[in-house]
Amino acid sequence: MKFLKTIFLIYLYQFAFFSNHLSAIEFNPWDLDINQRVLDRKTISQIIIDPRVNEYRLVLIASERYPYNFKTSSFAFFFRLKTVEEANNLMHKIDRYLETGQQITVKLYGSEIKGVIFHEPYEKLP
Repeated sequence: MKFLKTIFLIYLYQFAFFSNHLSAIEFNPWDLDINQRVLDRKTISQIIIDPRVNEYRLVLIASERYPYNFKTSSFAFFFRLKTVEEANNLMHKIDRYLETGQQITVKLYGSEIKGVIFHEPYEKLP
């Protein structure tokens, strides 16, 4: 009986150990290109429409997450858009997408966003 308990505990330990490692696929941000960044709702504090002379900018104000946010300042990434309607539509689209808990990958040129990748198809979102 003691032998069966020992075998059972060994199998239980192996199942718990290996299933935890196999199901937890992690994303390593160091594997990204230097011009890409992954953003989610926890890093983006505000989404703002900034009117300029010949354009509108949709600004994503971001900050680092805990514990890396100690004594840091916020930074901004922006889209260049021609009309306020485009900026408003994109703002609502990004806001709804980030509220679902998903992440976006942005392609940067300095602080300007040149492209965005939604990790889930947008059509599946509420």
